[in-house]
Amino acid sequence: MNKFIITFLLIINATFAQASIWTVEPNQCLVTDAREYCETDVIFTLNIDLIEEYCVFEDDVKIGCFLPSGSPIIIKRKIDKPLVFTLVGEQGGIIARANVDLTVLQAQRKRRRVKLPWSIF
Repeated sequence: MNKFIITFLLIINATFAQASIWTVEPNQCLVTDAREYCETDVIFTLNIDLIEEYCVFEDDVKIGCFLPSGSPIIIKRKIDKPLVFTLVGEQGGIIARANVDLTVLQAQRKRRRVKLPWSIF
């Protein structure tokens, strides 16, 4: 019962204290072309004293579950679209969310047809 009340309070406070519950780095990934992907280490740091199993989901697909240990969890990812990571508690409630945006530095160029000056049409 105590565990349920504490989890419930964490869920209620998650909207006000998401930055203090966990951090996800980087929050932005840069690519030079829209057809490229960004390969990076995504670092999850959990700042909760309550010892229970937490699961991380990437766009509603479970990546894995872990117990808070104080050390960050590092996962390699190839990012080709913006991602949403969700932290879910042992009871199944969403505790926090974090976005990793994909930013394209160079817009896709439009190919222009060159008209030759000597054309008769």
